[in-house]
Amino acid sequence: MAFSQPVAPVWTFTQIPTQITPAQTLSGWSAPFGRPRNGALLDDGVSQRYSRTNYSGVNVPPTIHSFGTVLKPLEMHGRWMDRQIPLQGGATQYRKTWKQFVSDGSVVRMTWGSYLSYQIFIHDIELKIEGIGDVAWQIKAECLLDEQGPVPPQRLPATQAPFDIAHQMYQLFPTIFAFYPQSFGSLLGMLNEISDGLSDLKSEINAPFQDIYNTCSALTSFESAVSSDLTGLLSGITAMQTGILALRGQTDYLLSGAEFLNTPDSQALNDLSGGGIFTGADVVSFTTAKAQSDAAMARFLVLLAQMYVQVEMVRRGTPTSAYVAQAGDTWESAAERLMGSADGGRKLRAMNGVTYGQQPVAGVSYSVPR
Repeated sequence: MAFSQPVAPVWTFTQIPTQITPAQTLSGWSAPFGRPRNGALLDDGVSQRYSRTNYSGVNVPPTIHSFGTVLKPLEMHGRWMDRQIPLQGGATQYRKTWKQFVSDGSVVRMTWGSYLSYQIFIHDIELKIEGIGDVAWQIKAECLLDEQGPVPPQRLPATQAPFDIAHQMYQLFPTIFAFYPQSFGSLLGMLNEISDGLSDLKSEINAPFQDIYNTCSALTSFESAVSSDLTGLLSGITAMQTGILALRGQTDYLLSGAEFLNTPDSQALNDLSGGGIFTGADVVSFTTAKAQSDAAMARFLVLLAQMYVQVEMVRRGTPTSAYVAQAGDTWESAAERLMGSADGGRKLRAMNGVTYGQQPVAGVSYSVPR
């Protein structure tokens, strides 16, 4: 006896910005399993990105550096069954198509009706054949962007020209690398592995920055960027944020080690003191340079965040005007009146950082996207 199909939105998976393999849809019994059948569909939570620096001594509080939130990894599962798919050999077709879909290695826009919309990267798909015409599947992916998530207006930076932001970043580089090995040869000479690691991190930060700098030099505004420019900027920003975080962690570790070596009763210091290659002056100099570097890195991360938000505003649709909501407005009716089509309702809602299900509030001013 065939099972009845539950009424639920259709899941759609579309490769962006270019479709190599056609978009895939899942619905009914082929869709991801969720309550009440087998747990939650997915985790819509967030995690904080942070680094923690511990200090010697008893009951000394650590320093926490926060780098914003990231979306939880995505895991979904379900089952494709021939008897529930209106296609000849449906489960086998799904298995072959989805294997190719994931193998393409593309960023994917995943939507569930109008309820969810994410950009994801699927890095793993399990396709377990449990019988002829019966395939159990599981998808694992990184959530890159909640397209219906908020972009709080109070946190948006003042619009700046692309080159202005890039040039401010460029000016910070000498201070960020103020502790570079050439200045502390005696100290870092003992720590070749760390010194080499710092050199590698410098290269890993310089490479994406050069691409960002070149792109920004050619743009009069972020709005003039083509899709490939926006994709490249977002990729470079992410790489540089990761590099700066790693650099700060490495220098935190190095300073902690230097302070330990300079402790009067340190056996390590006694072992080294005969050659006179390490003194308290090294620690003082390095600590000063480290403080200057930390301040420059903090400013650098702010500039990266400003650039990210402006690029993301363009990708979502930059606000060009404002409107005051009237009683009875919906996002669709407002979009039809202001943008010429009710189809712009989701874009209007996303631009104002409003989650699904919340309608415009009468008397509140909202931004209208391009």
